[in-house]
Amino acid sequence: MSNELARGIKTRFADNEIVGRCEAQSLDDLIRIKCELNGDEHALASEIIEMMRKEFLSKELLLLFKSVRVSPADYATLKQLTSILKNVPENLYYFLWSLQNSDVIPIEGIITSFQLKKALFSLIKFLMILETFLRRVPKSIPIYENLGFVHLDLAGLARYSPYGLRINGRHLPYTDFLRKAVTSFQIALNLEGHYGRELDACHQNTLRLVNQKFEFKETRANLYLNPWYFLYIASALQQLNDKESAEVYLREVRLILNTIRDHQNPKVAADQELLEAVYATLKYGRNIKFDFEGKKLERIQKKLKRIKKSKQHANGHQRSGYSPLVEGALSEQYKLLRALVQLGLPNGEQLQYLRSIFVLYEQIPSAPERDKLIFRLNIPPLKIHGNPSTFKGMITSAQPSVAKLDAVFDRAS
Repeated sequence: MSNELARGIKTRFADNEIVGRCEAQSLDDLIRIKCELNGDEHALASEIIEMMRKEFLSKELLLLFKSVRVSPADYATLKQLTSILKNVPENLYYFLWSLQNSDVIPIEGIITSFQLKKALFSLIKFLMILETFLRRVPKSIPIYENLGFVHLDLAGLARYSPYGLRINGRHLPYTDFLRKAVTSFQIALNLEGHYGRELDACHQNTLRLVNQKFEFKETRANLYLNPWYFLYIASALQQLNDKESAEVYLREVRLILNTIRDHQNPKVAADQELLEAVYATLKYGRNIKFDFEGKKLERIQKKLKRIKKSKQHANGHQRSGYSPLVEGALSEQYKLLRALVQLGLPNGEQLQYLRSIFVLYEQIPSAPERDKLIFRLNIPPLKIHGNPSTFKGMITSAQPSVAKLDAVFDRAS
């Protein structure tokens, strides 16, 4: 059970009553009851969400929302502004991601009541400063980027508040923060596209001095647009259940990645491997799963037997419902699943997905930074059913250069 919990697998079991649960009014109460009275190592996500709702309705948090103020001394350079975020607890991102993607969470991964207040105060203050700072420099890409990030962070917290977060006298639900994040990244992309077009126009004006008919052969927009913004937009849209738009943004990421070596931003070009990995996890992660239980294998085998029987009874033009296409598809599915269950060998798409996770852990060795990226992009967890020990051994031995598989399975990704 503990291994499954560590992997981020959704494990469902009965919600056993805990001593003093009805008296718990905060996250601190829940942690104390679980650890000191019950000696538990994990808590149900449903219990934590219940406590979060109570926290958000408490007088302390209502007063905190009113106490956030911005003074002239708070406005400095953007680099100095981001120092406010140092007050955001590092474990906030792992906690919020786990709360959204797991049914059980380790006690040590739960934030305290004070950490919740500290995170809310810092993020709301940072948001208010950015919005005021934006009036001075309305075309600053870094400000819009930071606005996108802070809206994603606040959306993760607002999701568990019954009335959303109160900012400047308005209650905003988590969906509003997600939409604001999308808008911020879209504006950043528009600004990048505008600056790119201006630069290309200068090239054309100069080169037409020697060649009046000079034109670039094809659009160069992909050389200027930041694919990270597309990924964050796609992730936010997925959370808003706008899957069609999310797919369109992911397709644009693919087009940019195809020519990323020529990108005009050297930092983006240097992120090629990491961008490919994140793109693959967002595109395939929600559909790929690793089933080692063998139950599905038995069902496919029974279907194949029935199909083969109908094939034997088919006479002349009467096929008895037999279809060679169905038989071929089931046979291929059976072959791939058998290789996974009995030999621990993933198929091509599964292997590509796993390699993407390996790259993610290699490229971002810092756990807090990795947790932040995973949360903000809402990268889905590995879906594993059954015992993957043979599978782990096969992949680790086959991939010695990325032998961080244990880290992948030991921490949700």
